[in-house]
Amino acid sequence: MVDRDRTWLRTFLHLDSRADTLSVPRRDVERQEDTVLRALTLLDQQPGVMLGQPEAMKAKLLRTLRERHGAGKSATCIAAFDDGAEVEHGEQGHPA
Repeated sequence: MVDRDRTWLRTFLHLDSRADTLSVPRRDVERQEDTVLRALTLLDQQPGVMLGQPEAMKAKLLRTLRERHGAGKSATCIAAFDDGAEVEHGEQGHPA
């Protein structure tokens, strides 16, 4: 198996191609590269990976929980995100 690191990734994926013209900080490019590398590692271990922006993912999670556990149904779910935030869904489709 190929040793997957940023050097390997940059041989075919150029996330920094427009970084200078768009004033994207180098650290942001590296964070995206790290995300790709992490996703590839996960795909080695499982059949799929869900990607998304943390804030959008939190909002989507709460919407989904509200839709699936509407009024009159009891459900509790706590989701932890890489940024350390947690979202808790309490009873009757409302955030706890």
